[in-house]
Formats: sequence, C-alpha cells, structure tokens
Amino acid sequence: MSLTPSLIQYKELNFLLCPAPTDTTIPSLISTLKQHDVTTLIRCCEQTYSDEPLQKAGITILDFDYPDGDVPPEALIENLLTILKSKSTSVNPKETICIHCKSGLGRAPLLAGLALIERGLTATETVDMLRSKIRGCINTKQLTFLCNYKSRRKNSLQLSQLSSYKLFAGFPFSNLTSCLP
Repeated sequence: MSLTPSLIQYKELNFLLCPAPTDTTIPSLISTLKQHDVTTLIRCCEQTYSDEPLQKAGITILDFDYPDGDVPPEALIENLLTILKSKSTSVNPKETICIHCKSGLGRAPLLAGLALIERGLTATETVDMLRSKIRGCINTKQLTFLCNYKSRRKNSLQLSQLSSYKLFAGFPFSNLTSCLP
C-alpha cells in the first residue's frame, strides 16, 4: 500500500486520495496537502491520528465513516454533494479535497467516483480514471453501485455500460447485467 496520495483531476474537481495516515506520517501528509491547496479532508474510516496537527494547518476534517467495502449511506452522499456545490463556487481553482479511508482502495475512491459522475463522467470513464491512478481500487459491490448511480444534476449524461469490466480480482461481473442497457 502506497502512502503517496493519488491526484485525481477532472474539470474543476481536484482530489487527493490516500490511505489513512498515522501520527507518524501526518506531518508529511500535511506538507503534501499544503502543496495541493487542500483545506478540506474527508475521513471515511475510524480515526487513526490526532486531528490537532491538521486543524493547526487550517484543514477542516469531515467524518464520513461508513463500513469498509461498503457503499455510502444516502445521508453521506447528500453531504458530499453539498460540499461539491460549495467548492464549485471557490475562488481558488486549484483547491483540492483530500479523501482517505483505511487502505485508500475503496471508500475514498468511491466518493471521488460519485463526484466525477456528478460532473459528467460515465461510470466506465470514472472507474478507468480511478484505476489508472490507484491499481485495484473499487470492489465488486462498489462497482455495481457506481454502475447504478444516477447523477442528480439536471441534464446529466446517462451512465454507459461496464462491459469492459468482466473481471475484477478474478470475480465475474454477471451481477452487473441489470445496469447494462
């Protein structure tokens, strides 16, 4: 597992995705966050470090904890959409949101994926982008969720097929046929 955050960029969206830091690695992470104009950190797992160094650095921490390997509850999706709406009016186009979960492979990429779909990418494009930066991210349950997710933006694009994702970690995606046209 790499501790180096992965930068995901699309249109006005900038995300740094990473595994959970520790008290030992937090100073290095703060340095990276500052380089990318991060003012908001979304924590999708249990706390593994003190919040104090991040708060002293001017970074707001939002707790979006939900079970590992699962999909976010509706309330967290609504909170994410509210954050995205507020960030879209930011005066700093380089502003980046950091999202982390325990390993950096599931919950964090999934939330970024929802944001990418909200900004117009299809599920296939979203997963391609995320996996090009974070090998092995997004499990079967999360992939199915992204496939079935409908953007809440007016005039949003329809999700495309995930036919190119027949296998992930050796598991066939026969359960995805319900989201294919």
